[in-house]
Amino acid sequence: MGDEKSKDFDELKKALSTREGLAIICYYLHHKQFTKLSMQKIAKNMKMSIQDLKAIGDIMEKMGAVKVNRLGELTEIEIPTNENESVKKIMDKIVWEKKEEYGKLYKELLTAEMIDFLGGNKEH
Repeated sequence: MGDEKSKDFDELKKALSTREGLAIICYYLHHKQFTKLSMQKIAKNMKMSIQDLKAIGDIMEKMGAVKVNRLGELTEIEIPTNENESVKKIMDKIVWEKKEEYGKLYKELLTAEMIDFLGGNKEH
């Protein structure tokens, strides 16, 4: 059983190490006041494929890191208020290992949000 859990965490780490995974982490850390994040908003602001984001979300959900809510065409990631410590450690490690790419994504996020703000769009 321990090997299975380790394999799952390896799969999660691999998924979160992708550009899409880093974008989800970035949104999550930047918007901790929200418990639900729109996949469509992440895809639009970060110029990513919604399908690729959904695939990462499915892996995160399988690990119990998030709950994925599918509402017709809309999909949102719901972050539990009681974070899984193992998942949190993996996310912290990935941010550290991929700090340069994470920094670029964070800059993209802030730029997209500034454009949204100036345009009057208050959605998260």
